[in-house]
Amino acid sequence: MNKATFLRQLGEKLASLPQSEISRTLNFYEESINDRMEDGMSEEEAVASLEDINVIAERIILDNTSLPALVKARVKEEKKQRKSSPQQNDGRLLILLLLLLGFPLWFPLLLAFGAILFSLYLVLWSVVAVLFALLLALGLSALACLAASFILLPYNGLSALLCFGGALILAGLAILTWFPCFLSAKGLVLLTAKMGKGLVRSIKALFIRKERK
Repeated sequence: MNKATFLRQLGEKLASLPQSEISRTLNFYEESINDRMEDGMSEEEAVASLEDINVIAERIILDNTSLPALVKARVKEEKKQRKSSPQQNDGRLLILLLLLLGFPLWFPLLLAFGAILFSLYLVLWSVVAVLFALLLALGLSALACLAASFILLPYNGLSALLCFGGALILAGLAILTWFPCFLSAKGLVLLTAKMGKGLVRSIKALFIRKERK
């Protein structure tokens, strides 16, 4: 495949995107091909060294198209197919019927799987909550010991000194606990965002692959 054919086919697959995004993408890949050719590759070798056009188009559409827009496009495509292919509609009705008949079996399994995942997610947050509760307890205990040391100072210097030492120890433990609390909470928030983004991308990819097929 030469450069012109590659760019033309890629542009066709990105037709659902704004023209500015299509132009930017085509310019990027044209420069990539030119750079490879300057390094000594032939035009066909430079094109072959790139990813498959379908993979490139799918990734770019995933990053630049909202899920509602993909669903709308898929519904429109389904309507066209129903009008043009009655036999295909019969097959889809059969699949829908089988799904409805199997609902008592697959839905509880799906629900149980989702409940297990959600429970694991809650357990992770529970661990973070326990760490922050421990941090709060250590901090309050350190303040209480510090206050007690000042109260006891006029009456019993040794007890006041012990309370002050305990306050320092508890404060040190609170500082040490802060780092795992912060890191675990930050990591879990990032994991949540990554999982949500991955789920949306998976759903988008499902619509794109169906449309491509």
